[in-house]
Amino acid sequence: MMNSNYHYERGAVHNDNKRVINIGSITGVDAQKMLRDFLADWAVNAVVVGDEVAAPEPPSAPSAPKLPAELASPTAMKYWQRLHEAGFVDASHQLAQGVSRREAAYIADEFAHRLGLKACWKPFETLWDKKNLAQEKWRILETGATLPRSRAIKAIFAD
Repeated sequence: MMNSNYHYERGAVHNDNKRVINIGSITGVDAQKMLRDFLADWAVNAVVVGDEVAAPEPPSAPSAPKLPAELASPTAMKYWQRLHEAGFVDASHQLAQGVSRREAAYIADEFAHRLGLKACWKPFETLWDKKNLAQEKWRILETGATLPRSRAIKAIFAD
């Protein structure tokens, strides 16, 4: 919202985001155009109505990666639904907040095993934008560590 109580004196300098505007002797229309140009990065389609600026809708969040075909079979969708209900993934098949890399590797391994996937890591690494899941699984095996939620994950893939 623009407020008529704010003004710049002649020769004032406005610094914002490493950009500078020198304010000289300008009319209201010139100031409006100059500020609109200056703030174009944030308000590309802003509309000035009286003393108020109606900001455009914020850009939508980037969409989640498309589910690879090998992870979209009816059997796979059953597992996705169970993972979602258990809180391991969201509705767009992305890992839920709080799911560790080791849990992600364990889920991917179980999932791939149940679906009989030959390239078991790549689809999950691409979908979740997590690299080196195979190494995480190897660390689990090497250390003999038991994941706190491993039983819950195993139950999801039990038929």
